[in-house]
Amino acid sequence: MNFATFKSITESHWNCYFDFVKRQETISDGVSLFPSHIIVMNNGTHFSYELIGAKRTPNKLQVVTRKCSSLNLYFNLFPKNIDDNEPIFNLGKSNVIQDLMLCHQIIFEKAKHRFPFIETFQSIIQRTDGEGALITVGHLADECCIVNCLLTSSLNEIIRCKHIIHLGFIIKSKTGPDYQKFLNHICSDQNICGITTVGKNKESMSIMMQLQSLFLSDGIHETTTGSFINKHSQVIERAFKTKKLIYEPYLNWIEHDGSVNKNENAINPDLLIMREDGYFDIVDLKLAGLRFKKLTKGERRRRRFIDYVQEGLAQLANYEFYFKFDGNRDHAENKYGLHVKDPQLILVVGNLENFDYDEVAEALRTNDSKRFTIIDYDTLSRSVLD
Repeated sequence: MNFATFKSITESHWNCYFDFVKRQETISDGVSLFPSHIIVMNNGTHFSYELIGAKRTPNKLQVVTRKCSSLNLYFNLFPKNIDDNEPIFNLGKSNVIQDLMLCHQIIFEKAKHRFPFIETFQSIIQRTDGEGALITVGHLADECCIVNCLLTSSLNEIIRCKHIIHLGFIIKSKTGPDYQKFLNHICSDQNICGITTVGKNKESMSIMMQLQSLFLSDGIHETTTGSFINKHSQVIERAFKTKKLIYEPYLNWIEHDGSVNKNENAINPDLLIMREDGYFDIVDLKLAGLRFKKLTKGERRRRRFIDYVQEGLAQLANYEFYFKFDGNRDHAENKYGLHVKDPQLILVVGNLENFDYDEVAEALRTNDSKRFTIIDYDTLSRSVLD
């Protein structure tokens, strides 16, 4: 089986399955949350998929690809973190792990501060020494499934946590019919697959843990993060106290001062969010920057942003420039109902591992801090709980 076949079977199966589920009359004391995306991965010896998202209403799943060279790296949560300690689970033939939290005992209390949802898991297996992955994939692993599990990993006192709603993988030597048989088997159980049922006041917690799991995943594209946020608009609505947002408007250059290259046909901001006065601010979504130790460089008096952040600020400044011309503003108003005046330029980038609030404030001095706001993804995700 090749990757294209794996991807096609995965998309078709899960869309048909959730379409079937939503047509059934089910009674539940809680809220049923459906996935919004399927992440497919080519993991060297295996193909894998992961269902992510927490939506009350099921829609066609968006399929995205994540770069991850091995399943062991996926379970590790840190790139190139080699762990000589024995894992809790070394997956073999046709294993299923369900409803467990796997963690290191030494980091459990510390982890709760950043990942409050870990307290919702009752079944916990702890390892008392070492760092790194708690699950590895053995050479006999052919087809396996992980359902509603929480993984933690640590490296140099940094903790990461990932909630897996539903993950499946199959060895590449299997055929397409073999894979379809595997999917049919895991969905034949009386329990509904891929759907999370939570208490009516726990929906926000589910969204938070899915967003944190996503932005702490190496190999995720900016477009995937943006798409997830668009599907879960309450993240932005609560973070910025807005009642209306417009995702990825495509706005042609109608008017400019001659400095715009003829190949620049339009701007395509990630988000525009409406303020209380009816005008819109502009948001650019970068990644959490997992490969960067810090978002700034230089000593205090010369503090400045690394190029990755500076590129985001430059992008925002270009969007602001677009709205300085009457022709462009009229076009935006006619096409999307957008009114832009003195916009706040908001960059979402970084995470608690590399975001130092004091240093970011110092670096903003050279970028006109009255125009720009920078927020990290941990703060953004936590705002869902407010």
